[in-house]
Amino acid sequence: MLKTVSSITASPTLVGDVTLSTGNLIIGTAGKGIDFTQDPNPGGMTSELLDDYEEGTWTPTLKEGANTLTIGTVYGRYTKVGRLVTLSLNLENITKSGTTGELTITGQPFSAEITGTNGGFIGVTRYNRFTVPANCFTLVLDTIGNVIYLYWTQTGDVNSLQVVANDIANASTSDLYSTIQYIV
Repeated sequence: MLKTVSSITASPTLVGDVTLSTGNLIIGTAGKGIDFTQDPNPGGMTSELLDDYEEGTWTPTLKEGANTLTIGTVYGRYTKVGRLVTLSLNLENITKSGTTGELTITGQPFSAEITGTNGGFIGVTRYNRFTVPANCFTLVLDTIGNVIYLYWTQTGDVNSLQVVANDIANASTSDLYSTIQYIV
């Protein structure tokens, strides 16, 4: 006969596999999680506690300076596992509305941890109907970790140029798609 236990005040030690036939395993205390300290660890390891998992939506905002560009379809999803954040975004039917300056993306749900002075590399973007002579954009976080800059590089060139609103080819049919990863 199976008994239901509502609370245990001792710390039981289980031997063997544990199977939950129904329900979830719930961590009832903030900052606690799955502890992997029994595994061998390499030098430089700082934690073996998996204490966070989250998924949800976010609203990516494409900006030129203080101006927010109009976008027909905006889609943003995220997954956070421990300190690793993965963002996806779709910006479809972008309207540049007379803007000409450098483009940035804001609105990510978590600021990145940036070390160094040049920001961090975080992803590559596929695009439609932009006039840059490159196959993809590189996304770079600013040194504060909360603004994403878009850069492109010509084949054989070592210098990157920031994508500007004038690089949008059509008034309302350009698109950006990206998956981005960074550490928080």
